[in-house]
Amino acid sequence: MVKREFEKDLYFTSPNQEMAFLNASNFTLERDILNISSYIFNIERILKRGETIDTPIEIPVSEFLDSNTDLKQLKIHIQQLMDFALMSDVEIDFIVKDTNKYKRRKEVQITKCDNICLFSAGVDSLSGILRANKQYDGNLVGVFVAHVDQTRNVHIYNEINTIMKQKAKIPIKILYAPPMERHGYSQIRGFLYCMYGGIYLNMMNGKRLIVSECGPTMYQPSFSPIDQVTMTTHPFVMQKTREIMKLILNRDFDLILPYENLTKAEVLMACPDITYMDKSHSCVSVGYGTHDGTCYGCIIRRLSFLAAGVKDTKYEKNPIIDCDAEQDSLLNLLRFCTDILIDYENMDFTVKENIVTYGKEDLFTRFALDVFTGIYKAKIAHGKLCDNIEETYRYVSSQIRESTFMERALTLRTKVKDPDFFNRVR
Repeated sequence: MVKREFEKDLYFTSPNQEMAFLNASNFTLERDILNISSYIFNIERILKRGETIDTPIEIPVSEFLDSNTDLKQLKIHIQQLMDFALMSDVEIDFIVKDTNKYKRRKEVQITKCDNICLFSAGVDSLSGILRANKQYDGNLVGVFVAHVDQTRNVHIYNEINTIMKQKAKIPIKILYAPPMERHGYSQIRGFLYCMYGGIYLNMMNGKRLIVSECGPTMYQPSFSPIDQVTMTTHPFVMQKTREIMKLILNRDFDLILPYENLTKAEVLMACPDITYMDKSHSCVSVGYGTHDGTCYGCIIRRLSFLAAGVKDTKYEKNPIIDCDAEQDSLLNLLRFCTDILIDYENMDFTVKENIVTYGKEDLFTRFALDVFTGIYKAKIAHGKLCDNIEETYRYVSSQIRESTFMERALTLRTKVKDPDFFNRVR
C-alpha cells in the first residue's frame, strides 16, 4: 500500500467536543501520544483487511518530543510490540514537525488527579473502576475510549455513566479513537487504550494508570493448538506499553493490574456495588448492543454470574440448554476446563503455554471450577442440559465430586478475594 492510500486511514483530530481541548497549544505531548498510538492501531487495522504495507510508515511527532525523548529507543520498543502482537515486518519511522503551528495559543487548565482508570463498560472495568475509586478515596478519573464505528457501545457507556455519576460520583472522560472494524481480534487495542489513558495521565500529572482486566483474559490460552486468542492485555504487551509510555512521558509511573490473579467470578464479587452490573457489556457483537449468548465473552460472563449468584443481563441464546444454538465456544471452553481439572499434566503444551510460563496454574484451576460451578447452577435451575453439555458435566462431577461446585459457589460469596493495587507492571 502506498503512503498516500494509507494516509486516508490515519487518525485525524476528532471533531467531537470531548476532543477539542487537544487543540490547545499546551497539549503538544498529548497529541504525540494520540498520533503514535492511533497510527500503530491503524497499521493493524489495515493489515487485518489483508492489505500490505511495504514501505516504512512515517509517524509525525513534535519538536518537543524529539528534544526530550530518545526516538531511536522508542522506535525499538514499538517495533518489538508490533513484532509480537501483529507478527508483521512493518517498519515505522518518526518525522519531526511543528505540530503547534495551527493550534490555539490559549492554554487549557486541567485539574490534577493521581489515579487514572481505564473504563470499557465491561464487567471487569466496571468492577475495577468502582473498586479503584474506593481504594483511592475518590481521587480517581476514568477514561473511556470510544471507537467511531461503535456508537452502540457509547450508548451502553452513557447509560452506565449516568448511574455512576449519581451513585459513585466518578468523573469519566471520553476520547474518540479510529474505527474498530470487524476483522477479528485487535491485538493492539490494549496498547491504544493505555496510551489514550496516558493522555489524561500526563495532563493531570497522574501517578498511576489502572487496567482492571481479569487474569484468565490476560493470560488467555488457546483452547486448541490452532486457536487465535486475544493479546490485548498480555503481560508482554503491557510491559512494552509501559516502556513506550515512560519514554514519551519522560518520567516513571505505575501501570497497575489489580485483577491479574482473579477470575471473572472473583472480579464480580470484588465489585463494591453489583446492583447495575447487568448493564455492563461483554459480547463481541458490541456494535449491536445486545448479548448473543454464544460467543466466548458471553459464555464466560454467563457462567461467572451463575457461579457467583449475581443478577445477569439478557441473552439472545443459551447454548447450555438450547441445543440448536451455536455451541463451539462453549464446548471448547468445557474441554479446556475438563483438562485443567482432571488431566493437566497431559495437556498439549501449546494450549497451556501461558499458564506454565507465568505460573498461573492455581488461577486457571479456580477459573475452571467457576466454569463448572456455573454449569452446576444451570443444571439446578433448568433440570436438563443439552446432551453433550450434560455428558461433560457428568464426567467431571464423577471425577471431582459434585459437592466441589457447591463449595466453590459458597467460597465465591463468603471469601471475597481482594484486588491487588500494588501489582505493578515491571
